[in-house]
Amino acid sequence: MAKRVSDAMHMLLTAVRSGDIDSVSGLLKGWCGPEHPGGEDYVALVAALIGEGGRKIREAETAAVDAAFVLEVHSEGAALDIDAVDPPVRAALRAQLAWLNDDPADVDFQIRMVADHGDSDDRMTMLVNTLVWAV
Repeated sequence: MAKRVSDAMHMLLTAVRSGDIDSVSGLLKGWCGPEHPGGEDYVALVAALIGEGGRKIREAETAAVDAAFVLEVHSEGAALDIDAVDPPVRAALRAQLAWLNDDPADVDFQIRMVADHGDSDDRMTMLVNTLVWAV
């Protein structure tokens, strides 16, 4: 992972964990503002956060190592069809699930759908969700 991406991930995680909302806001704007297109660094940062979140899930998981991970989304206590979820959140969820199921090509595909075709709000939504899961 490039130093810029590694440093950004470290700064984001540190700022969130310390409750430094001003720093978090500034860092997020620097990666997702309208003047900052997705790009390779954005893809690498989101992928790194997904990896961090995935490692936490695997550490907490008690299932067999070769078990497949599945996802059930709920809203207000009821199961929700994944297609009803906003596209950047859906892509982030699918990327996380792909990481857990050892499918790096799908992780990349899901991130790039938002990075390449979404707007700054979509990129922010994906980045914020993956950041929360990594913390």
